[in-house]
Amino acid sequence: MPASVTVDDEKKLLFTANHGFFDHVVKAVETADGKWTEKFEYDDSTVVQYPLEEDGSIGEAQDVFVLTGCGSDPNDSPQGGGHAQASPHAHIVVVDPSGKFMVVCEKAGERIYVFRIGGSKLEIASVYQCPAGTGPRHCAFDKKGRLFMTCEFSSELWSFDFDATSGVLRFIDKQSTLSGFKGRNEPATLQIHPNGRFVYMNNRGEDTIVWFSISPDGHLKKAGQVSFSKSEDPAGATRCMTLSPSGAFLLVPDRPADVIRSYAVDANNGSLKALTEVPIPNPVFILFVEL
Repeated sequence: MPASVTVDDEKKLLFTANHGFFDHVVKAVETADGKWTEKFEYDDSTVVQYPLEEDGSIGEAQDVFVLTGCGSDPNDSPQGGGHAQASPHAHIVVVDPSGKFMVVCEKAGERIYVFRIGGSKLEIASVYQCPAGTGPRHCAFDKKGRLFMTCEFSSELWSFDFDATSGVLRFIDKQSTLSGFKGRNEPATLQIHPNGRFVYMNNRGEDTIVWFSISPDGHLKKAGQVSFSKSEDPAGATRCMTLSPSGAFLLVPDRPADVIRSYAVDANNGSLKALTEVPIPNPVFILFVEL
């Protein structure tokens, strides 16, 4: 189940992060002392590298990296019947601005994998281990090469410095994405304004878009938020938003309301002003294309 796809145009490579299903089978296993126990087996989560041909077609996979590690098995997560962290789940793959590395967030083992790219094989450059209960989900680089990440389980936004020589992440700051909300919440995507001064993310559960100002040294400060349609379950909530290439507008596919909402973005303070909405049944993802 591909969760994320990205392309390195210069190297003509395509990468996918494959999430893996929460579904599992239970097998009876005999132990060394002749007793019997249960063993859960899960779908694999993988990172795959493909070459892009001259005509734009996708070639045969060059390398597959099977992720390992997990949290509690099974745990008490509200996702997947409590099995959300029982096996690896890669959720995003992005290439850093230098084009030397590719980053994958894996929320079960709570790790950020950094791969060195350019050859026919995926080579691990570094692994950042997050604390239990965070759930790294979505990330993006700014133009300075800093990495920003949402945490699905702890409802936090993190910032990192990134060494484009070694591929090592250095933690800078983290802030809660919530404003007093106590129910189940799962942050989803994030977007960085082209001017590098603001980062936007959306909460599923609180059902808000929150923006933070970014200090020159990468620290975060909550600057504002807007609410959109409430969802009965974070799984069916709004999970995407997209800034226009200029940063002047933000479009939000509001799934529960069956509309796409547009906002004007104030580049000075990051604030959002509602403009209009267009009826679209169950909108999920939206992308700007420059022609």
